[in-house]
Amino acid sequence: MIWATRIGRIGGAPYLDIETLANETGGELLRDKPENLNTTFQTLMDHLRSRYNLAFVSSNKKRDGSMRKLKIDMTPTLQKKGKLVVKARRSHVAPRQ
Repeated sequence: MIWATRIGRIGGAPYLDIETLANETGGELLRDKPENLNTTFQTLMDHLRSRYNLAFVSSNKKRDGSMRKLKIDMTPTLQKKGKLVVKARRSHVAPRQ
């Protein structure tokens, strides 16, 4: 599979690796050796337990199906309080009528 992906990439086929996909969608990629899976799964569980979901209503009322950028900023006070990590998608598609 890796070989086929590399050949396709050389040939100019569209390519998106799993790390890029995770970063673009606000996901997370955990890698480790098979013998460390217990630790990796525990890390995953810890991250899921400490996750928050945010929602918003766009001020742009156009229902045109366009791609719109998203950006989440934290106040400096929150940034200084420890290991606060924000993972979010970088864009969304506006609904159509």
